[in-house]
Amino acid sequence: MRRLYVSHNGEFENNPDVAGIAADLRDLTRTTWLDIRREPNAEDITILREVFGFHPLALEDALHVRHPAKVDIFGRNMSLIDGDAGTKGTDFDDDGTPNLCGDHYFLIVYTAHWDAERRRTSLQPLSIFVGRNYIVTLHRGVLDDIEDTVRRWRAPDGPLGDSTGALLHALLDTVVDDYFPVLDRIADQLQQLEDAIFEDFDEGLIREIFRLKKDSLRIRRTLAPMRDILNTLLRRDVPVFDSADLVYFRDVYEHVIRHIETVDIDRDLLTGVLDSFLSMQANRLNQVVKVLTVGSIVLMSVTLIAGIYGMNFEHMPELRWTYGYAWALGLMLAVAIGLVALFRRMKWL
Repeated sequence: MRRLYVSHNGEFENNPDVAGIAADLRDLTRTTWLDIRREPNAEDITILREVFGFHPLALEDALHVRHPAKVDIFGRNMSLIDGDAGTKGTDFDDDGTPNLCGDHYFLIVYTAHWDAERRRTSLQPLSIFVGRNYIVTLHRGVLDDIEDTVRRWRAPDGPLGDSTGALLHALLDTVVDDYFPVLDRIADQLQQLEDAIFEDFDEGLIREIFRLKKDSLRIRRTLAPMRDILNTLLRRDVPVFDSADLVYFRDVYEHVIRHIETVDIDRDLLTGVLDSFLSMQANRLNQVVKVLTVGSIVLMSVTLIAGIYGMNFEHMPELRWTYGYAWALGLMLAVAIGLVALFRRMKWL
């Protein structure tokens, strides 16, 4: 399923025809946004390959479900460029056909949402092609980030305008800001874990700790490349964005840095909670061993008395005494009480 939005001087076309994309791309006064969701079909791939002329390697990465976050820069000759190489080349491919997409960026970022049913963070890939007057997005299913950005763009007197730099900033800003509630949820669960290990000491808590550590690691691996993506956009290796857009990308970059710092702090706190859990578990084991040791010492002492009086010698003190049995039991009880009192005084119990 695909949706096409075309804006001309702030006015949106009603039901624009996909067949007219090529003409829209040639007109720099028009801004085109093609959004492809669900599984791209053969017609979608044909549009991306033949109409836009995107590089096959970029299309392969865009269609890959779990490709890591990245950014690539393609020049007018459809090759990866470095530095100022993007200013070279022509508006034609090697076979002489016109290349409508021109200099452009190809990004893969990940949106983050909290999956309440699975009790974990859901990360969905979002592929973005962005040029001077167009944006192409590919994703699986409906993404609230896309819907929100399009709604803001199409709103009467909307603040975004027709600049693709402004649109990309709005989209990336929405994606990055969606990490705030996810990280807040992780922080809340972390606080609950810290309280729980000192109250209930449930063995199942260790599974929650490792689940949060795994979620934090997945988010960290996603945010780190996004920092590099923003760095690349700020360098303006290809003249796609206006210099006025850079301050907005810098704001998104600062949000990403803040997220990474938050994740690092949460991971350190989770490590501390895990260490506290293991320390408390070891301490409980020590307490159990102490109790068992004290019990063994008490039983060994009274068993010693019972063993002495159980020896079959003819001449033994208290052997024929009327109160000998009571004396032996009393002696055992006195020894047991004395040992327990001694261990309490030594703070073993």
